[in-house]
Amino acid sequence: MHPLLNKIVNIYARRCDNLKFIAVVNPVLSIWNSDMSKRKDKFQFLFPSDIAQFTVEEEFLPQKDPARIFFYGRLVPEKGIFDIPFILLELKKYKTNFKLHIAGRFFLKEDEITFFNLLRRYNLIDHVKYMGFLNDTELKNELLKAKVLLYPSYSDSFSIAVLNSLHLKTKVVAYGIPTLK
Repeated sequence: MHPLLNKIVNIYARRCDNLKFIAVVNPVLSIWNSDMSKRKDKFQFLFPSDIAQFTVEEEFLPQKDPARIFFYGRLVPEKGIFDIPFILLELKKYKTNFKLHIAGRFFLKEDEITFFNLLRRYNLIDHVKYMGFLNDTELKNELLKAKVLLYPSYSDSFSIAVLNSLHLKTKVVAYGIPTLK
């Protein structure tokens, strides 16, 4: 979040008495938000994902489906959601037998409409299965079956999606952003 916007959000959050709690997934945020983090009754640090939950014994790893691609995360422009149709168009030039499974939630209805309009415009709708939000077990099963994780993110600090995928021996195709390099 932009530092100025972060400051404004903090001011409003401190003044809002009806908030039950404020949760962050990065411990650095408790330093940046020291005024809020002093309120131990409301401020909580959450670890976003425990890699141990994705542990599978080697002998129980299923066969990867060579036609299955998986994408999951926040379905927002900075995570590359609008790049996906164009990536699939390129893939379609070389391989027609593929299916992209997408998990996550669109934060804005406009983004969802635009994304599906792009898929329809380029005749890609049959190559995509939108699954919505998945719990950890469903997510693990999708990662186990997928041949590759498509991860066209422009913005990341530490990607749990990439970490979980590699842990389950699912290849990752991503942009060369500094964090992933």
